[in-house]
Formats: sequence, structure tokens, C-alpha cells
Amino acid sequence: MNFGKCLVDKLLQHKNKAALINGTTGEVITYNELAHKILSVASSLIQRGVQEGDIVAICSENRIEYLITQIAVYYVGAVITFINIAYTKDEVIHAANITKPKYCFISPNAYKLHYNTLKEFCPNVFIYTKTTENGVSFNELVSGRLLNNLTPADHQGKVKTSLILYSSGTTGLPKGARITNLNLITTLYQQQLTTRDLPVLTVAPWCNTMGVLTLTDGLSFGRTIIFLERFDENIYLQVIQKYKVGILMIAPPTLIVMSKSPNVDKYDVSSVELMHSGGAPLDSDVVDVETRNILGPNKPGEVCVKGLSLFDGYVGKERGDDYDEDGYFKTGDVAYYDEEGYFFIVDRIKELIKYKAWQVSPSELESILLLHPSVKDCGVIGIPDSTAGELPTAFIVKKDGSSVTEKEIVDFVTTKVSPWKRLRGGVIFIEEIPKTGSGKILRRNLRAMVKNTPKSKL
Repeated sequence: MNFGKCLVDKLLQHKNKAALINGTTGEVITYNELAHKILSVASSLIQRGVQEGDIVAICSENRIEYLITQIAVYYVGAVITFINIAYTKDEVIHAANITKPKYCFISPNAYKLHYNTLKEFCPNVFIYTKTTENGVSFNELVSGRLLNNLTPADHQGKVKTSLILYSSGTTGLPKGARITNLNLITTLYQQQLTTRDLPVLTVAPWCNTMGVLTLTDGLSFGRTIIFLERFDENIYLQVIQKYKVGILMIAPPTLIVMSKSPNVDKYDVSSVELMHSGGAPLDSDVVDVETRNILGPNKPGEVCVKGLSLFDGYVGKERGDDYDEDGYFKTGDVAYYDEEGYFFIVDRIKELIKYKAWQVSPSELESILLLHPSVKDCGVIGIPDSTAGELPTAFIVKKDGSSVTEKEIVDFVTTKVSPWKRLRGGVIFIEEIPKTGSGKILRRNLRAMVKNTPKSKL
């Protein structure tokens, strides 16, 4: 019942095969090297007083030290949490107040951005450098004395919190989701995507669910994982070509950008066989958003899930707010399933636009807008209206050189949707759609733009 021990055992099975490759720098670490560095850091953490249940935070971009740290923390029985390096100062403070970390690991980039803020919460700071004037360098931990009697923390069969992930914060401030050691182990032993040994490319930040589970899942099956610190279209394509990537772990908005990119034809991407863009398997029932009655095939409703891999609720929040009377977690995802049992997630309940008595799906309108030849990217929200409740409003990023007008966009959508789904709130042209590191649209940022935009411009 120790997730860190499970992972180390699996890593050691693959010996000198490349485990992680930094697609930007070319840095490589083998499975053997990875396992031994994890054990070295685990030994150093124990010698420096890290105990079971202590909260340890990482604030960093994707890098090899990031993975070493989190598995070492699992191994010693402490609780790991990830603070997104892209957070603002206020968001860092909010996250730190949720988990109250005792130890913190930061990269040089995070040091410049957040050291002074994190130092107020964490008395012990480790920095991903060889030497440092402040805190402790990561090199000291890796090169420290390996304990002769190093053993993984024994949870004695108890289900304990091992990881706290923050929600995306697309509609409000992030919440801290508790992930148990049982959740992690269950996920680790779920069925793999394919039995073929294909290199994996991931750009998702390791501070979120898709990023961290993609990483540990791929390594548990002995795959070589190429990662990027951030998404860059040309570098992404270069990496696919260079390493003959077979599996892409990619968020839907990023996939849309790539499908519209004129640069794809410049690279050989024929090695790609699978694109994975989603979460864990879902339960077979979908319930009506309003009545909570179970629905049949092809009827959109809220997905509710239950199982051993399901997280253990939010930090500081009563379970009753998010779970029904049967213990099913109300995901907030609006979806339908077909006759064969395949699920299609269409939206989020909190993001649904309420126009009069009708519910309008932002993602449906976004998918239509992306069909327009002049639209590079888009985001849709509802803006308040005293008569109708909310009016569907589109934020549009034009393709380079495009002179498309608001009327052309509105008319284009009008010909393809029911009357209540029309863009009655108009169109706002912007340079970039605000998104999380994992590619989710930050609709709260779009709403803030509306508040700060004179009505004459809406």
C-alpha cells in the first residue's frame, strides 16, 4: 500500500531504457538512473526530518527533478501537492493556504516568480539547482548518503491522502482535491492504452491530473516519455518527427490548434498512432441535470462516478456538497453515451448558458465557430441580461490576415443553430483565448474582460 514503492519496483524492471526525455533540451534519464535518484532523495528527505503526513509542495515547470521529487515523497509517506508555476501571487497564496506545505521544491524559474511568497509558508525550501545561496540545492539531496535501512512508509492497509491536486479554477478559485494512496495504486494497475511499445509525447503540466497520471501511467508500462515544459507548435512537431512519437497525450484545445495549423505538412508525423485526450473510464449511467433521473442512450445529462480510483473529496469542504446520497461524485460534466457505451462529454454544468428557459452549451457553439475559415480559436460565455438571463457571447481570435466582421460570425452561427443558441451577446475579437496550462478555457477571465469592456463595444 505504498504507491512510491510500487512505482520504483516497476521502474527497476526496465533497467537502462530511456525513461524521460526533455524534448527541448534533449536531457535523458534511464529507468535505472531514475529509480536510484528517487531512493537517494527519499533517503535525504528522511534524514532532513520529513515524516509521514507532512505536506510537500512542488512549484516548477515540467522537468526530470519534478518526477523524482514526487515519487520520493510518496515513498517516505508524506503528502505531495503541486503549485502551478503559472499562478499569480494571489493564487499561490490561496493554494498554500489550502494545503499549508511544510517543505517546498522550486525551480529557478519559480524561484524568480514565487520564492518570496512561498517562503512565507514553507520554512524549508529546496531548489532545483546544483548550488544555491538560499534554501537547499536539489543536488545535495541526490548526492546524499543512501540509508542502509531505507524502507517505504507502511500505510498498514489504511487509505491515506498521498496527493492533493488543485482544480483547474476555470470558473472560480481552485479547490484542493485529496487523492489517496489507494486511488493512485488502482489507477496504476488499470488497463494500458496499447500493448505496443510506442514513445509518448506530453506537454500537459505535471501539476494537473492529466499531466501527472499520464506520466506515472506511461512509466509504469516502460514507455519512453518525451515531455515539453510548455506548448510551442513548431517544437511540438519537431519532437514528433525526431523521436518518432507514437502516442500523443493532448488536450482538446491543443488538438484543435494543431489540426488548423499550416505547419503540420512541414513535418513527418506519420509515426503517430494514438491520441489520448480524456480521463478514466466512467460509470454507465448519466443523470438528468434537473430531475436527477437516470437517462438512456443519446440523452445529455450529468455524469456521476464511483469507484476505487475516485478521489476522496476536497480539502476543507463537506462531501455532501459534491456527492449524492448513494456516494456517487457529481462530476459537473454534461455528457451522453451511445448504444455501444461510448461517452461523449459535451460541456460543464457550471458553464452552461441559461438563455430564458433554454440551456446553451458553450462547447457546441465553439465547435461550430471553429469551422469558420477565419477563426483560429474561440471561447463562448453567457453575459448577464435582465430579460433573458444570459446571452451567448463569443470571443474570437482571427486567423492572420483575416478581416472577418462580427456580423459575418453571428450570421454564420445563426444558419447552424436553433434560435436560442444564436450569438445574441455578439462577438468580441481578442488576441488570445486565456487558458490553463492543460488547455482549458478560463471562462472567468473572459467574464472579467466583459466587465472591463464598455457596453458600446459589446
